[in-house]
Amino acid sequence: MLSNRIVRIYELSQSEIEVMYQLMKQYYDNIFRDKFLKDLKEKEGVLLVLDGNQNICGFTTYDLYQTNFQNECINVLYSGDTVIRKEYWGQVNTSKMFMSLLMKCKEECNGLLFWFLITKGIRTYRLLPLFFKNYYPSYHVATPEYEKNIIKHLARLQFKEYYIMAEGVIRFEKGSDCLKNEFCHIDKNKKINPHIQYFLKVNPGYISGDNLPCIAEIDLDNFTNRALKFIDNVVVKV
Repeated sequence: MLSNRIVRIYELSQSEIEVMYQLMKQYYDNIFRDKFLKDLKEKEGVLLVLDGNQNICGFTTYDLYQTNFQNECINVLYSGDTVIRKEYWGQVNTSKMFMSLLMKCKEECNGLLFWFLITKGIRTYRLLPLFFKNYYPSYHVATPEYEKNIIKHLARLQFKEYYIMAEGVIRFEKGSDCLKNEFCHIDKNKKINPHIQYFLKVNPGYISGDNLPCIAEIDLDNFTNRALKFIDNVVVKV
């Protein structure tokens, strides 16, 4: 049975950090200790996913911050490094873990809160339609100007010249981390899924590490019925 724990970065033990690093190396190429540690220190906290023996089997780092957009202060939850052991891919309990983080951040914020997610993998992108009624970009509706400008604002703010506005992706320098080839494969039966088809269309360079910047407002009115059920059942440990 999976469980989770949300902790500040400074609360992590050296052994926990080492497990996280080795887990990233198992699933991603071009993972280097110095860069991993630097990125980790720049984040506010991490959601740890724990197996039945309370061993770390996945995690997502995050930052929660405010920014001024169109003369309005908005809250932003930014998801950083994210990985989960393959044997837990697609499990409902894994999705519940992410919901616990969204709700914790929502409780801490006043006003608008957006989840800013950059994804180089289809599994992470598919969390958006699982959790949200409205999220962008998506296959079924054009991104409204307001949300389009938020994506541009946040992508420029955090990634500067690495945001390729003409292509709508974030492309780091050659040799940046990317999913190992064996984990990029998409079963042909799943390629008929419209969310997967759309992701492959708008982020064809995902195999090389291109990231698609996405947003969704974290609000009860924007949660899907399935997400609302997750809220009722998830247990959050902080």
